[in-house]
Amino acid sequence: MGSTVETILEELESGHGFRVCPQYKFHLYVNTAPCGDARIFSPHEETEGGEKHAKRRNRGLLRAKVEPGEGTIPIKAGSDHLQTWDAVIQGEPLRTMSCSDKIARWNVVGIQGALLSHFLEPVYLESVIIGSLFNEAHVYRALCGRMEQTLEGIPPPFHLQKPKMEKVNFTEPRLPQRAPLISANWDCEREKLEILNAMTGQQEGETSSILCKRQFLSRFIELLDDLPTLTEIDVKATKSLSYGEIKAQATNFQVSKRAVVTAFARAGFGHWIGKPIEEDTFYLSTAGQATHLAQ
Repeated sequence: MGSTVETILEELESGHGFRVCPQYKFHLYVNTAPCGDARIFSPHEETEGGEKHAKRRNRGLLRAKVEPGEGTIPIKAGSDHLQTWDAVIQGEPLRTMSCSDKIARWNVVGIQGALLSHFLEPVYLESVIIGSLFNEAHVYRALCGRMEQTLEGIPPPFHLQKPKMEKVNFTEPRLPQRAPLISANWDCEREKLEILNAMTGQQEGETSSILCKRQFLSRFIELLDDLPTLTEIDVKATKSLSYGEIKAQATNFQVSKRAVVTAFARAGFGHWIGKPIEEDTFYLSTAGQATHLAQ
């Protein structure tokens, strides 16, 4: 008697790829408004409803994180949006987009990422629930409103998702402080807890995390042998490609991702800052070890 495997996925009618079963929804809870455009104006405007001074030039701008727990700054018009590994090694800060900007991009490309887009239709947030500093107008603008008029050329089933946005009924007093230097990850499949250094992304003893890119690539290669893909990529050829090259082959995902960057630029909100390409230039050898491209 065969065993039944429980899954939240269903195979597409074409037989290529999967989607999340419609009865399952994804919700994001954040204890305070996401850093960046959703948060920075909220403490000064507690009233709900229509946004005051909606056309102020600093509203809607893309913003970059400074240091953990120290907030964000606007990305200056005309500033260099490309980062290089050489500069980072020499001490240049690695700039990261604000949480507001990242969630806004999720609302177009989905939360599944480029690798899973080879197997899975985009997965969107059904709702965003915020614990404090919730201002509906600011949160809506930051997470989806900034792109409404300028987003173009998105291949279906990708689209601009507009999740429900709610605040919790009862909030505890917010005590601003620097972000903690540890991160706890729970692997529900293996029932394993990871404690990571939030600055390095590694466990104690510099052991790699189950959430690192190397592990993602390893699991992706394993799935290639067992599951049909949406993109119908060449399984044998793909195994010899780098992490970045495999991500680039998720064509519709990448087109949607570029459309987000273009939409922000067209709206005058700045240019998205990309990470150094070297971050994704590594391969998985036959022994399953990550090998970096020789310089």
